[in-house]
Amino acid sequence: MTDFHTRPFLSVVVPMYNEADSIVEFVTQLRSVLDELNCTYEVLFVDDGSTDSSVVSLQNIDWPQARVISFLVNAGHMAALDAGYREALGEYVVSLDSDLQHPPSMIPAMLDRAKQQGVDVVYAARATRENDGFFKRVSALAYYRTMRALTGLNLESSAADFRLVSHRVIRVLRELPPGRQVFRLLIPSLGFSSATVLYTASPRFAGKTKYTVLKMVNLSADSIVGFTTKPLTISIRLGLTVSLLAVLGFIYVLATYFAGRAETGWASLLSTILLMFGLLFIILGIFGLYLGAILRASMARPTYIIDSERNRPETSTT
Repeated sequence: MTDFHTRPFLSVVVPMYNEADSIVEFVTQLRSVLDELNCTYEVLFVDDGSTDSSVVSLQNIDWPQARVISFLVNAGHMAALDAGYREALGEYVVSLDSDLQHPPSMIPAMLDRAKQQGVDVVYAARATRENDGFFKRVSALAYYRTMRALTGLNLESSAADFRLVSHRVIRVLRELPPGRQVFRLLIPSLGFSSATVLYTASPRFAGKTKYTVLKMVNLSADSIVGFTTKPLTISIRLGLTVSLLAVLGFIYVLATYFAGRAETGWASLLSTILLMFGLLFIILGIFGLYLGAILRASMARPTYIIDSERNRPETSTT
């Protein structure tokens, strides 16, 4: 039994939403894995405002190491994960979904990889997406490729939010304000040492995916707005391109005028319109860059993280 007055070695964070049909089987598999580990542990189930009997099913299970955190209303997967990270006490923290597509049996391998390689993050990435539908495969591929291109981050494809992080990472995450953090981008952006293990996802044990198209769109929007200002610079580049076309248009108008074969009306009007739109895009892009700087400042993400420090002088706390 975990003594919650001391830090357990491992915390497992499980966001869930309306998983009544699979939660008992998930608990059975997870507990079987954790009880075989030679370490103390805790499990935090974060219920994201479920409207079914998910919480009741958990409350009927006698598991001293398990805690249940319930949201008043549905706040989203990222919010549930954020709450779990802030409550986790373990030296290492593993997050995984409760639909059994993230196999609990991978946890020992993730712990071994973290300890053997001395890394702060271990990503569990799907070896294949053959069990997913066509739309899910295409949308996932497009998401990771787009995010890599826009953010410049070295993202693990298909890693999602099945990962292990050290308590050192958790301390940094807790310094950030609570909100709609996109951890699959935030954690790689911090620069901690990492490794990857591959797994094969099983089909859902029961029910349907809760990750709707709308949630995918919202995730993409949060990812772009929260981690890159490149879309803002695109408007500047577009404005410069349109302005260049306008200048070329004016040169054409002048050349045809002096050549005595001027096209009356349309050429000069089109060039004027292009120039105005070009200037407008440039102005909007500049405004956007300033707004992007304000956005980054408001998120209060750390500019740097000190890895180690030698010969630090003792300072007085009085």
